[in-house]
Amino acid sequence: MTDRPHDAALPHLALLLRGAADGLRAAGGPDWAMCATLALRHGLGPLLYHCGPRIAEEWPMPPEVERELRTSYMGATLENRAWLAEAGRAIGRMAAAGVPVAALKGLHLAAAVYDEPALRKLGDVDLLVPAEQLQAARAALIDDGYTPDGPDDPTIHHVAPMSKPRAAPIELHWELCPESNPFRMDVAPLWERMVPITVAGQPALGLSPEDLLLHLCVHGTFNHRWVLPLRNVFDIVMVVERNAADLRWDLLVETAHATRTERAVFCGLALARETFGVEVPGGLLDRLVPAREGAAAVRIARENVLGHESAGPEWMDAAVGQPTLTGRMRGLLGRVFAPPERLLETSGRRVGLGRLAWVYLTRPAVLLLRHRGRIAGLLKGGPAERAQLRAARSSAALGAWVTSRDT
Repeated sequence: MTDRPHDAALPHLALLLRGAADGLRAAGGPDWAMCATLALRHGLGPLLYHCGPRIAEEWPMPPEVERELRTSYMGATLENRAWLAEAGRAIGRMAAAGVPVAALKGLHLAAAVYDEPALRKLGDVDLLVPAEQLQAARAALIDDGYTPDGPDDPTIHHVAPMSKPRAAPIELHWELCPESNPFRMDVAPLWERMVPITVAGQPALGLSPEDLLLHLCVHGTFNHRWVLPLRNVFDIVMVVERNAADLRWDLLVETAHATRTERAVFCGLALARETFGVEVPGGLLDRLVPAREGAAAVRIARENVLGHESAGPEWMDAAVGQPTLTGRMRGLLGRVFAPPERLLETSGRRVGLGRLAWVYLTRPAVLLLRHRGRIAGLLKGGPAERAQLRAARSSAALGAWVTSRDT
């Protein structure tokens, strides 16, 4: 059973976003109210508003739905216009300092893939720079008025987010995945395959279509277990359709196998095909992973996307979502007694050994107090917590599958 009745509108929403009039006709037309609610929940409101006129003659948008979607579209237009202008300015400052900059994920998509920037809402700005020029890039941002939100966490693949009034936070990456990833994702070949794009008129670089697809799939499957809105799945659709004539599918498959990301790429592409009907060449998914082996992973990914709003915190996946008692104990202990760098980053300041010992001693009590409400719910067996626990276990299974090497 689900408490998400609007999920039933997903097939209609997929047809609307892709302008599939024949499919809508066969389905008896769209339920605009249900589709709009689902789209707004998943960051697709501006895109649905943009797509509406294509089918307005046969299925006009009800006035109340049009008002709600127009508000979403106008808000995204104003916000993205300002954020892209600031991102372009930041890229320009780094370029002036001799630092090559590549736009990642949402920024690349909004600036160069979607028909207009407002159609892909941004949460932050992710930029890739060469590792040896990371400090020069950060200095250029500081000169432009950005300030770090805190100390860096050396266990992840970007520096602490940098903020500036009326601008999206910027994360400077030197890799595409956290340091603990099991893949072989060398960024050097990515730089060689970069393509030119523009961000608010400022020249920049972007991943090639094949590398962009791979990154979106890995980001969704490995980094987030697809606890993400439908917007992130539709990103894959847009990259495929925008580059339909030129996409080098063989290169994508070869790169996925070389980097050991074939399961993540399979999951992302299969999820986009199942959810939105994106066209993938026949037999390509089987070249990544036999369909029978990946079907369960795609089911988990789809449920995680649709239930992303009610997902539990990350520690549930790490600590209690593991399938075995040994795994749960290892995850729980790893979360409580995390590496020193992680604890120091969490505490918000660099400290000496004495303070570090105190952090370790008090860490269990601090975590119990911080999460006492959710822990109590788990112990009592509350319905929301039970659902989150089931989702955490499923996400842990997806994570184990995507990183295993059985194929």
